[in-house]
Amino acid sequence: RQLYAEAISCDPHNSKLYFDLGRDLADGETVKLHGHVLDKKLLFVEAIYNSSNFSWAYNNLGLALAPGETVRLRDGQALDRQQLFVHGIRADADKRCSLGPVGLA
Repeated sequence: RQLYAEAISCDPHNSKLYFDLGRDLADGETVKLHGHVLDKKLLFVEAIYNSSNFSWAYNNLGLALAPGETVRLRDGQALDRQQLFVHGIRADADKRCSLGPVGLA
């Protein structure tokens, strides 16, 4: 995790670094970056902020939410699981993996 933090400090707009770190964190685990404490959901939000067409980040954020829970993206949108999965599909319609989680919402 320390290596991810160092890599992010060198390349703070690399969405894949935020995404990979978010995938590696356990539920409830946090990491401190840029003076802020982030959990996996917030790391996926950062990945989306840095690459709005990153379908995997939308999908993983949707999977990290509990049914009925919403999350606010940095652009101000408040989205629930189903809306995140739809954004994931729209972000990259060519990837079949984006279609999988829609039935979970």
